[in-house]
Amino acid sequence: MSHQVSDSPSTYTANGVCIFLGPHKVVLTTTQTREDSPRFQKNVSLDAVLEILRELENADEVPTLECHLQLTPKLEIDVLLNHIGIRIRAAGGLVWNERDELLMIRHRGVWDLPKGWIDPGESALDAATREILEETGIQVSQALRRLPKTFHVYTEREHHDTMGQRKLKDCTWFEMRSQGGQVPRPQSEEMIEEARWVPRHQVHQQTPIYANIAALLNEHVGE
Repeated sequence: MSHQVSDSPSTYTANGVCIFLGPHKVVLTTTQTREDSPRFQKNVSLDAVLEILRELENADEVPTLECHLQLTPKLEIDVLLNHIGIRIRAAGGLVWNERDELLMIRHRGVWDLPKGWIDPGESALDAATREILEETGIQVSQALRRLPKTFHVYTEREHHDTMGQRKLKDCTWFEMRSQGGQVPRPQSEEMIEEARWVPRHQVHQQTPIYANIAALLNEHVGE
């Protein structure tokens, strides 16, 4: 596989980052943000951010909520991320085939993209390539570019050693190409019911879909 990845903007800047909690969205920034937002707050402390996240975790999923929080000047984004929960670093891919179809998976009834944890000593690109192969059977031939990260918060309900703890999944994404003529096969032991190639014009029609994945696709996949 070619490992030449074109340069792109930082996965998140020192000025801001977006975090998803289920369908809810929290925009954290250190600069001027959307004061027109009904849930805009200025000079938000670390404790206040954590309290807002707790409120959203317990909020009804409908209607979805979007908060814009301007942090206190001395509160760094990366420091805050490390306080939200156990930080899990992951990597995945937007993989296109020769027919301009996107590789998507259906995991526990919800549409997603192939991704997974980065092993110790493993690069994000190598992890993304490995996870794509494990979850779908698809071999990646080229990494085209690095995309912005996604962040989402969840409560652990599967791994007994961290059961009930809050986790922050910090996922690095790559846009990639596959080798031609491959047929996806879902990794059933990971509760993946389906893996398939989706034509570009149908990508945004796949529902239900995780909010952070929808945001990634909306930004980087045109009709």
